[in-house]
Amino acid sequence: MSYLIPIRSYVAAWEGRFDEAHRLMATVAGSDRFFAHDRAVNAASDALFVLAMGQRDVALSMTKAVFSAIEIADAGLLYARRQVEIAKLLCALVESLAGRHTFAQRILRRNPSSYDATTDSIRETILSMCRAVKEPAIEPEVDERLEALQAVGYGGLARLLRSVFERCKPSSMGASELGLTRAETEVLQDLAAGRRPKDIARDSGRSVYTVQAHIQNIIRKLGCSGRSEALRVARIRGLIA
Repeated sequence: MSYLIPIRSYVAAWEGRFDEAHRLMATVAGSDRFFAHDRAVNAASDALFVLAMGQRDVALSMTKAVFSAIEIADAGLLYARRQVEIAKLLCALVESLAGRHTFAQRILRRNPSSYDATTDSIRETILSMCRAVKEPAIEPEVDERLEALQAVGYGGLARLLRSVFERCKPSSMGASELGLTRAETEVLQDLAAGRRPKDIARDSGRSVYTVQAHIQNIIRKLGCSGRSEALRVARIRGLIA
């Protein structure tokens, strides 16, 4: 009855039990009992579970596997094309919630695998969520999109997206859940105060090289490309004032 496991994993995720959702989904990962397009959706959903568990880097590596599954998917039928598109969109949400907005936009700019009312509703919901990650003030739009998604028969997916978004949105995910150490958090606070690495090193008793290493770790863990972007993302996530 392996085909019931993804359903059970969704139920666990609806209730915020993401570790259980991941454990269940992992038992069918790569199973040849599922078509490639269904495996892609399962894997993308599992990446969301793992991200909600606070394992950002693991979740991001899982999205790469999703696209490997998509490459071998036979997307000739409408259902298959829809599943491929859903998998892509879920990956975009993982990237956005992990702070990698540029990667999310690259996925969202790809030509849709399916054109129909259902996938359009899912796409609009994900787009709204990605915007809300950067601009929390538009979160009410997310609620509207989720209600519209439920209206077209994807209530289970809508519940999953809501549960993950509530767990992972910037105001909910703290420094420890992003993997920042205490030293990295202190350096982040100092950078936000406008202090230079050499000043931070002098006053903290660390070497400049150690401080620079902390800064690079902060940038990597926040999924950014530089110090300025990292500070901007940290403010959005509520890590600094």
